[in-house]
Amino acid sequence: MPRCTRTHIGRAVMLAGAFAVAAPAAPAFAEPGFTLNMSGPTTGVVGQPLLFRAAGTTPPPDQYWFPVWFEADAIPASVMAACPDGFEDAFQVAHVAGENLAFAERANVDPTGAFTNAVAFTPRVPGTWLICGYSEDGAAGTLARASSTVSVSAAPAGPAAPGTTPPVGAQPGGAGTAGAPAAAVGAKPVNAKAPRVSRSGSRLVCNPGRWSNTKGGYSYGWAVNGKRKKGADGRKLRITRTMRGRKLTCSVTATNAAGTTTAVSRPLRVS
Repeated sequence: MPRCTRTHIGRAVMLAGAFAVAAPAAPAFAEPGFTLNMSGPTTGVVGQPLLFRAAGTTPPPDQYWFPVWFEADAIPASVMAACPDGFEDAFQVAHVAGENLAFAERANVDPTGAFTNAVAFTPRVPGTWLICGYSEDGAAGTLARASSTVSVSAAPAGPAAPGTTPPVGAQPGGAGTAGAPAAAVGAKPVNAKAPRVSRSGSRLVCNPGRWSNTKGGYSYGWAVNGKRKKGADGRKLRITRTMRGRKLTCSVTATNAAGTTTAVSRPLRVS
């Protein structure tokens, strides 16, 4: 039976992204046995959701035994001329200057190794965007990548409804509390799907689950048999001898302007 190549111990990730495509997709990179392609609308408008598809292949499940995942990020072309080579760099750049579209999402792999996943993007500003997609192994190895260049136009301005006025704080001289401009008040982050711990070789990996009211960029914590493990604050945790036979959980904290929410995974017993 064929063996896995490189450090393919974890998650093969696929991307799905591309908006108003203004130029052909860039040539894709892939390790042997992995492919990645992106397709989607050729035009986009600020504030209107766009749906994209990631399609590709991984080695068949009987040859590649590990879970597979995908990452997708939108990065303004004014920030970078091309997508980063690795998914971790793309995630960091997009979190600060763009949009994280998919993070540690499970690829819908069929028995032959083929998959199709969908990713949505609602652009907030006009301009040229890079849609960067990656397959990754859960241990910092990029297995496949592909990108598209996209152009998004501004939303047309509409007339104000009769008798309406801008919100307080948006009017000239308007103010919120204590004379400061009024800030938009939203909801705290909401966890829609609990975090999950998986094993990738000698490491545990914390999948943050699914969230709303957040752009991504989570903070992490770990507990052993319910007791917080000091200094463990990354998405990945190296397994030590003292962990064997014990139950580990990861906690994920998301923060926005309205507040902070923490969600905890189900325990995983380390063998």
